[in-house]
Amino acid sequence: MLISPWTDLTMSNPEIAEVEDADPWLAPVGLLEAAGEWAGGDDLAEPRLSPLYGPVAGLPPMDLYIGTRDLLLPDTRRLHERVTEAGGVAELFVEEGAFHIHPLVPVPEGGDARERIMRTVREL
Repeated sequence: MLISPWTDLTMSNPEIAEVEDADPWLAPVGLLEAAGEWAGGDDLAEPRLSPLYGPVAGLPPMDLYIGTRDLLLPDTRRLHERVTEAGGVAELFVEEGAFHIHPLVPVPEGGDARERIMRTVREL
């Protein structure tokens, strides 16, 4: 389960600009500041920091949860594309109008995702 995953610390995806104004929590400037601190001077594009730049073949099956008002939506879509193109199994759940980590917050938009996550966990 990946909930609003931050897969590219470089924030270089041009599609982020399309979501930026809709996201009530996250902003590229703040995320880039946090990324720089987290990286400790290392290249933000290193796969250990930004897994989107690493190999995706052979990853275990994954469910990706993201909202349309989440700044991380474009890169989550990229991860889904990369994994499926590499022959992996990834299911993408995009919730219209939902913001960052919506399944973890007690809001109506997260209800279906929470139920789906719990069903999957019980089946494991």
